[in-house]
Amino acid sequence: MCNGLVGPDRIPHPALQEVKKVYQYVGVRPVPLSVNQFQLINKHDFTNLNQFDIRWEIVRDGTPVASGVLRDQMYHPEQSEDHDRAAGAAPKSR
Repeated sequence: MCNGLVGPDRIPHPALQEVKKVYQYVGVRPVPLSVNQFQLINKHDFTNLNQFDIRWEIVRDGTPVASGVLRDQMYHPEQSEDHDRAAGAAPKSR
């Protein structure tokens, strides 16, 4: 299929990365990390995020410093919520 994203020789075109980003239905925005929070944005129209395990990781200078998994969180469609990373955090040693 030649749709402009992948050539007939299966070499991806640069627009493929743009489409990948546009099709993401969950956004993440830092709410000043100094207060240990980040914001999740549910871009789905009809689906809440409680059916997904959301894995997150904070990276400083290429080194992971904290990570965690959010399970059974009720993020409603087209809504955003701040999440305290300390609540489900698994801090990594430096």
